[in-house]
Amino acid sequence: MFVTCLLVSGSRRKGTANCALNLHRAQTATWAASRSTQQLQVQGWRKPVKPGACQVLNAQLTVFRNPKSGGPGAQASREPPSFAQVLREMAPTGKLDDFVVYDSDGKQHQLLDVVGSYGPEDKDMKATLVIWPRHFGCVLCRRLVKELAAREQAFRQERKWRLMVIGCGTPEQAAKFRTDATLGPLPASIPVYTDPLRRSYLALRFRRGILSTFNLPALQNILDSFQKGERQRWDMIPPDAFQQGGIALIERDTGALWMLYRSQYAGDAPTAEDLLNIEL
Repeated sequence: MFVTCLLVSGSRRKGTANCALNLHRAQTATWAASRSTQQLQVQGWRKPVKPGACQVLNAQLTVFRNPKSGGPGAQASREPPSFAQVLREMAPTGKLDDFVVYDSDGKQHQLLDVVGSYGPEDKDMKATLVIWPRHFGCVLCRRLVKELAAREQAFRQERKWRLMVIGCGTPEQAAKFRTDATLGPLPASIPVYTDPLRRSYLALRFRRGILSTFNLPALQNILDSFQKGERQRWDMIPPDAFQQGGIALIERDTGALWMLYRSQYAGDAPTAEDLLNIEL
């Protein structure tokens, strides 16, 4: 409620925002709890990081360079782990079927299927750049997605990467996110999915907590966005608003995790130029 006190003036406006926030938290929790495929409790997914491939999750930014390909830093590099391997090692059951996402129509998909499936329009793409926003209502995340979407053609033409968004919330919130006027809206070439129980967030060890949400850099980012006329979407905030997001680059042919960025606080993310200039 700290952000509410900062950003909403007047008891009537604050009461309306709080009411809407509580309503949508209840809707999200009810929707997620009704899915028979999501019976595992979130608490069971917080395990210590195993040795091996998952050690990459200890760093804020990990970029893999294949030693066989040469180039800067190649001697200090190693083969990247597969995205599937990282997910499997982090899942309590060790089953990839536990990782499901939903489209804006509420249809269920396997996470690896949506990341690894390419349509005819993506025949030249070499990898998928997946953006995990904090949540669909986050003003800073909507700004990030808008900036990356504005450079979509550069990603596709210069790097042969397609873009994808996986948030957390209801399918209805995912649909609102796609058509949000502040985003453009998003083109059909950038698919949007939701992971209501945040299993992919937990498996990739994205940060979560009050201190990573309410700190000086995050508050500065929020104030900056409000000065630009951008606003939080209270009707799109999930039950857990303290989750941070991240970005991953997943190779097409092998499913290798080429790059992983884990946001340290709200609004912490690489720019489009940073991503376009990453050496692989």
